[in-house]
Formats: sequence, structure tokens, C-alpha cells
Amino acid sequence: MLLRWTTPTPDLLFRLAMDMRASDMEEVWLSAGLMPLDALTMLVNASDAVFVALVENEPVYIFGGKSNSQLDAQNGTCWGLGTTWLDRHGITFAKLSRRGLVKLWQALPQVQRFACRIWICCPKTLAWAKWLGATLGATREAGLKGGVFVPYTIERT
Repeated sequence: MLLRWTTPTPDLLFRLAMDMRASDMEEVWLSAGLMPLDALTMLVNASDAVFVALVENEPVYIFGGKSNSQLDAQNGTCWGLGTTWLDRHGITFAKLSRRGLVKLWQALPQVQRFACRIWICCPKTLAWAKWLGATLGATREAGLKGGVFVPYTIERT
């Protein structure tokens, strides 16, 4: 399986949006009231570093991160959204995402910890975050359009 990393282009964003997995579509809607392409565009524009994972030249996953501010550069936020490929290749995706996290740390060397949140109705995503080394928060947050989200942090190792 040929994997390569690239930066997002309008074509790749469109292709990712058209094949986004149902749970990710629901999550971006509940979290921010956005359709997939709008969410991807907003996230890419708000990020300091973004990567697209291509498998056999098909975009399967996009993720990015941002340093929160110049006053607190050690803390950042991260995000990731995937296509239906992730549901069919869970173990491969898990390995891929570990390599992707390393790329994000390398692109944002000042960031020591990322914060994010996951829709509580995605138990596989919650398990994946723990597998990556994330610490799930005890509190719950509401999304803009409903839904309950679990905050998490992941520390640089």
C-alpha cells in the first residue's frame, strides 16, 4: 500500500468531503453546523500545519493543528477528519495516524500539547485517541447544533 503525505488543494478537499465518513459528517455538523467541504475549508484556513494522507493517490485522511497563540505557543489545538477508507482499514489507519501525529509535532515544534474534542457517539474514535496517548477529559461539552463532545489532550512524548 503506497502512502504519501501532501498539502491540501481544493481538489483534495472536495474529494475528502465527498467521501467523508458518516460519523465525521455528523460530528462537524453537530460541532459547528457546517457541511463537510465548508468544515474542511474552515479548518485548513485556521491551521498552522495541515497534512493529507494519500493511499494509492486517494485522499483518506486530513489533519491539522495550530498553536493557540503567541502568548501560549506551548498549547495547541488539533483536528482530523477521514473518509470511508478509515472504516475499512482501521489497523492501517491507526498506524498511519501515529506517523501523522509525528509529522504534526515536527511541523509545530513549539507546541507541547494539543487539545481537541470527540463526539461521544464515536466509541472507535475515543478508543483511537486513547491508543494515540490522549487523555480524555472528565467534563462534557455541547456542540453548536447539539451532540455531546469529550475533550481530550495529547502531550508531546
